[in-house]
Formats: sequence, C-alpha cells, structure tokens
Amino acid sequence: MTIAWPQAQGGTVRALAVTSTERSPQAPEIPAVAETLPGFDATSWNGLWAPAGTPQAIVDTIAADVKTILEKPEVQKKAAEMASTPSPMTPKQFAEYIQSERQKWSEVVKTVGIQIGQ
Repeated sequence: MTIAWPQAQGGTVRALAVTSTERSPQAPEIPAVAETLPGFDATSWNGLWAPAGTPQAIVDTIAADVKTILEKPEVQKKAAEMASTPSPMTPKQFAEYIQSERQKWSEVVKTVGIQIGQ
C-alpha cells in the first residue's frame, strides 16, 4: 500500500485488491485477495532487531518505547497518510511472527521450486 496506493490515487495504476488478510483502512473500497482466496496473506513488514546477547530488559524497554511511539496520534496519522498500519508486537510475538513467515515462505519456495543462483 505504501508504494502502490499513491499511484492508484493518482490514476497511474488501478488497484484490484490488497494482499493483506483484510481490507485496508485507508482504502476500504478495495477488496482483499483473502476475500476470494481465504487465508491469503502477502504483506510487507518492518521490524527492529538487537544484537545477540542483548539483555532482555533492554529489549523489553526498546519494544515498550517503540510501541508508545507508534501509538501516538501524530504517528498514527502520518502512517495512515502513507497507507501504513503500525502493528507493534512484543519481542515474543515478533519472534513467533518471524518464524511463521519463514515457514510460510519456505513452503512457497519449495512448492514453486525456486533455486538461488540460477
């Protein structure tokens, strides 16, 4: 959404669907692929990592601070303007999410037969 939506708004491209599991709050008129193909989810995301061995207390503090920032009305407003929806997670939730993404996309790579270096 952050790249394609401004293009769709400008008439350069036509938005057919979003690849998240639900319609985007910024463009509720655009259907989600998951409405036709249940379970479809191919979204981009960003996250923060810390070096291995960083004390858990520091990781937790950073996560709490980031959550506080992402929940600020002015940050929410700016994110919405960019067709982005911040979804802060705890470090444990983020680790689980990363694992689920690895598993999902590993299956896609195997199923399709993608090989690196060819």
